[in-house]
This record gives sequence, C-alpha cells and structure tokens, in this order.
Amino acid sequence: MPIDISNAMQPGEICPSSAIIFQEVGPRGGKTKHFIALPRGRPLPETKRAGNLWKPRHAQEFQKGFA
Repeated sequence: MPIDISNAMQPGEICPSSAIIFQEVGPRGGKTKHFIALPRGRPLPETKRAGNLWKPRHAQEFQKGFA
C-alpha cells in the first residue's frame, strides 16, 4: 500500500532537525527497506534509484511495526 509522500524530501536537501529517520520511497509512494538516520544540517544522500524520495519517519512508528 503506498504511503503519503506530501512531506517527502529530495536527495541533497538539508535535514531540518536532529535525529530524524528517513525511509526511501518510490515516486508514487511505494515503500523500500532502505532507512537512514541523519543529524541536523546534513544533506540527504542519493537514493538507490533515480526518482525516489526520502520520507521522514518517527521512532513511534517503529513500535507500531509500519515497515
């Protein structure tokens, strides 16, 4: 099931706050199993596939088993 990508970020954008976990998502919201954690002020790395985006995730979602 696709997820909402309205607040997804492009590779190269600066991480807005500290200790954010990002999940790579496809251009239409399809989930991948690629996650990263970045400190504030660091640019988002390139995705594994062209056109993919980075979706911010919250630690509470891991407890719910969203992936």
